[in-house]
Amino acid sequence: DGLIRVWDVDTDKAIAEYEHPGPNRGALWGGNEKYVMSWSSGHGTVKVWDVGANKLVAEQEHKLVYGATWD
Repeated sequence: DGLIRVWDVDTDKAIAEYEHPGPNRGALWGGNEKYVMSWSSGHGTVKVWDVGANKLVAEQEHKLVYGATWD
């Protein structure tokens, strides 16, 4: 559906939703769980979201994205 969701495992509810056209291939935490990185091979982008501020802080375009790591 083009959304990346961050879930609270205690309440089983989404605490944040971010638009990222798909198909989305994955997402991961980074920066001491302050940021979420998501990637999409169909849209060809990697996006980084600041969860506390609830905003997009970085976006990079690529032709194909199948995975990512946080360093």
